[in-house]
Amino acid sequence: MPLKMKQILRAHPLLFINVFLFVLAILVLPNIFNAREERAFSDETRLQEAKEEARRRPGADSMDVIPGSFYKRNALVQAILGSAYRNVWQQPVRLPVLRLNSAQGGLTPIEFSGGMQTIGVRARDTLGRIWAIRSINKDQSAALPEFLRFTILRPMFRDQAASLNPYGVLVAMNLSQKLGVSDSEARLYYFPYDTSSGKYNDRMAGRAVMLTRYQNSRRALADADTIKMLDTEEMLKLAKTRWVPLDTQLYLRWRLFDILISDWDRHEGNWKWALLKRAGKEFIIPLPVDRDMAFYKFGDGLLNWVSSAFVKKLQSFTPNYESIEGLVAQSKTLDLAILRKQKKERFLREAKFIQQTLDKAAISSAFRQYPPNVYKLIGAEHEEIFEVRLKNLDEAASEFFSLLQKEAE
Repeated sequence: MPLKMKQILRAHPLLFINVFLFVLAILVLPNIFNAREERAFSDETRLQEAKEEARRRPGADSMDVIPGSFYKRNALVQAILGSAYRNVWQQPVRLPVLRLNSAQGGLTPIEFSGGMQTIGVRARDTLGRIWAIRSINKDQSAALPEFLRFTILRPMFRDQAASLNPYGVLVAMNLSQKLGVSDSEARLYYFPYDTSSGKYNDRMAGRAVMLTRYQNSRRALADADTIKMLDTEEMLKLAKTRWVPLDTQLYLRWRLFDILISDWDRHEGNWKWALLKRAGKEFIIPLPVDRDMAFYKFGDGLLNWVSSAFVKKLQSFTPNYESIEGLVAQSKTLDLAILRKQKKERFLREAKFIQQTLDKAAISSAFRQYPPNVYKLIGAEHEEIFEVRLKNLDEAASEFFSLLQKEAE
C-alpha cells in the first residue's frame, strides 16, 4: 500500500471504515440477502417446478401462472422504485399449454432468439413460416456491464421490468390490425416441460410466453411477392444504392402509432423491412418488432422521478403527452432519414386517419385482449387514457413534425 494512503488511513480511521462498509453494502449484501431474486431467476428452480407440474398434470390443456412474482414490493420500496405494473405482473392468469407438435399445425424450434433481456426461440411451422416464442418476463440486469452485475444495481435493474406492460403487445397488435398496417398475430401460452424439445426445453420450460408472427401490412401484401427481409442497415443501403422506394406513408403511420401507445423504444434494431415486388417493381415496407415498451409506466417512485428528470425518453402511458421529444429520441436518426422531406399536411392527415379509424368500439375490443382479470385491473383506465391521447394525436403529430424540421436545420 502506498505510504500516502497509509498516512490517510491512520489519520482518518473512520473514513476507512465508512468506505469499507459502503463497498460491502454495494458489492456483497445483494448477493447474500437475495433469496427472492435468486429463486425468481433460477433456471434450476424453474425447471424443477415445470417438471413437477408436468408429472402432476400430464397432458394439461391450461396452466395458472403468475408471470412476475419478483415484482411484489412493500409500500416503502414502491415509494422509492415505483408501483408501475406490479399488480399486473402478480396477477394469476390461466394460459393454454403450448404443444409444439400441434400449435399452428406443428412448430419446430430452429434457434434461440431474443436480445440481452428477452429469452426466446424461433420456430418454423409446416408452411415454412417463422414464429417467435418469447418469454413475457425480462431480465433487465443483462443490460448491465459484467462487473456491475454483482452490485446492488442488479436487483434494481431487474425490478425495472415492472414498468413494462406484460400484455401490451396484444393490444398494440390488435390496434395495428384495425389500422390496416399489420396482420401480426400474438397469443399467450405456458411453455411446458417436455424433454423431446431438447435444449429448448431447458431454456423455455415453465415460462409464460408469447407466440408471435410478424406479417406485412394488408395494403402492401396485395398482389406483392416478398423477396427477403432486411435489417435497418441493409434497408438504408438498398434505398440509397439501388433507389428502391420505401413506403414512407406506412412508416409515418407506424411512428404516430408508436407515439400514441407511448412506445419510445423504436431504435434501428427494433425494425425489420420487407423487400417486396409488385408488377416487376421492387419496394420496401417497414415492420416494427419488439413492442415491449408499449403502454410503458415509469413515472411514480422517488428514484424514477429523479431519473425521468435526466432521461427524457422514459415516457409513461398517461393522458397527456409529457414529452414528444422524449418519445422520439431513440429513433431520431431513422426518422430524419425517412421523414425529413415530408410535409406537415401529411403528418396531420395520417393523425386524422388514425383518429377516425380507431372509434370507441375498436378501442374497447382492443383492450379486451388483456386477460380477463387483468382487464378488471387496468382495462377501463387504459381505454380512457388512450381516448384522450387519440383526441390529441394531431397536436402530437404537429410537434413531431416541428422537432424533425428543427433537427434537419
